[in-house]
Amino acid sequence: YGMGIQTLRLNSPQDRLGLELTEVQIGNPQRTVLAVKSVDPFGMAAKQSIEKGLVIEDYPNATALIGRIRSGPYPVDINFKNLGGGGDAYGDLGKTIVSQEDALKLAERIAGEDRTSDGSNSSGYDIRTLRKPNLCSVTSRRGDVMEIQYIASYYVEGNKDGAKVYDSSAQRGTGLPY
Repeated sequence: YGMGIQTLRLNSPQDRLGLELTEVQIGNPQRTVLAVKSVDPFGMAAKQSIEKGLVIEDYPNATALIGRIRSGPYPVDINFKNLGGGGDAYGDLGKTIVSQEDALKLAERIAGEDRTSDGSNSSGYDIRTLRKPNLCSVTSRRGDVMEIQYIASYYVEGNKDGAKVYDSSAQRGTGLPY
């Protein structure tokens, strides 16, 4: 279950996945992925613990995946991703804290939000990442204390500054667990 990825290997065209897949739009910006809609309990996928809600990002649509399976070359590796997995998203029993079905529903809902030309949603809420963090080989674990710098504000029409800050890490102090 490392980083929410499971790989299923087909060794020949006779191997049967035992899956029903559907194409879904997720994320912002939107992208199409294949999602597991149902699993045949006696199929190859069920034996490898592939479950409803996992997604396949390596193929743009079902036609591309079917074409790859039909034409080979073999073996064909299919990577299934749990959108709720990664980092410290796992409980003590090795299962993700957020189910793959719930994570997929959230990703679909985010993709379905109406967006304005500047990327904010039509409800007036906007989340912007001003600077992407550097990749780090050390990941956080449950119980770690995180220091996060943020500013939460809303726009006030007629206010000369435009935004009214209602919360920030500077107001709370640094080094506190969030």
